[in-house]
Amino acid sequence: MEILNNKKLPISAFVVSYNEAITLGNCLSSLSFCDEIHVVDIGSLDNSLDIAKEFTTNIHTHDKVDMVEQLFQKFIPLLKHEWVLLIDPDERLDPKLVEDIVDFFQDIPEDCGRINVPILYYYKKRALKGTVWGNNKVGRLLVRKTGCHIGDSVHTAITLREGFKTYKIKKNGMNVDHHYWVNSFSQMLEKHRRYTAKEGKARYLKGDRYSLIGHLRVTVRAFIQSFFQYKGYKDGFLGLFLSLFFGWYQFASWTSLKKYQNSIADGTT
Repeated sequence: MEILNNKKLPISAFVVSYNEAITLGNCLSSLSFCDEIHVVDIGSLDNSLDIAKEFTTNIHTHDKVDMVEQLFQKFIPLLKHEWVLLIDPDERLDPKLVEDIVDFFQDIPEDCGRINVPILYYYKKRALKGTVWGNNKVGRLLVRKTGCHIGDSVHTAITLREGFKTYKIKKNGMNVDHHYWVNSFSQMLEKHRRYTAKEGKARYLKGDRYSLIGHLRVTVRAFIQSFFQYKGYKDGFLGLFLSLFFGWYQFASWTSLKKYQNSIADGTT
């Protein structure tokens, strides 16, 4: 693909990898339009490092962390460019999405602090039609360092500074970020258990406060939202299972909030 007359975009791509050899190559190859690519390896035991070396010399090693967000404050300020592309090794940008990103950067608004793009989630290589992960999902891909606060909280590490906005690239065919999200149930469960352990603090800092009624309400609402509002029923039994799983995730996250809130009251935090 010819990009701006063979000139790469002033973007620093940032990827954190741990035993991701199966998907890492496809991810990095889809980032060829970025001026630089940084890979942080957190202790891979497979050949992830060898694969990363095929695409970039900007390779860093770090002790293993529970959440990639814990590395943002350390590494993002060191990246060369103002614009940073945050992507997981199990994601791959479709060429049509790359074309749209290139077009967007030719006349990027001054108040743009974050760019969201369409994401297509896959469960064991099956594209999801519904649930909170399917149904035309849109998510953050690019952030402007001066337009965002960089934190370390799960799912809320990047927040906009005053005066900046989020812009969206609209879905048009297959201009998506292909996210090969889950390879097995055990992988999904392990990943989300790590998330829920951090959700308590993140939700407390966001302003949530625990109550039993709220705990029950958010759990039931999560299932209804995923299965009905976001059309999980389109995925049949898988959609039902994932909607129940999302309900469990919200239940466990609020349990984590309760523990964190109690630790503040007890003075143990």
